[in-house]
Amino acid sequence: MKKTKSVIGGWLSEEEGATFAEYASQIGIDAAALATLLLMKELSEGKLGATRKPVINSPVRKGRRVTARTSRLDLKQRFNNHAAAHGLSSDAAAAAVFRTELQERWLGKCVGLFRESS
Repeated sequence: MKKTKSVIGGWLSEEEGATFAEYASQIGIDAAALATLLLMKELSEGKLGATRKPVINSPVRKGRRVTARTSRLDLKQRFNNHAAAHGLSSDAAAAAVFRTELQERWLGKCVGLFRESS
């Protein structure tokens, strides 16, 4: 029996996409797994509203699409609703979450790849 997957993605520039993939590799997971974890974190913590505008207002249509793939079918609808509550499309919200992680390196810090700056 084939499992149904729910996909959520956002467009990053080629450079951002390559950096995202490399970052995921450093952590020891693929980019789709990293994207899924970050979107789940966003739904839990809800920091999208506090995201700086330049992170959100960086639309890219020719670059690299980062896509979360999850067997949790409710995740896509919950994220769509969350994005809409902030006046964003799902794509724009996902890209903002991914860009924020490239700046903050939250998961890398959690797994000991990076030290917190003092």
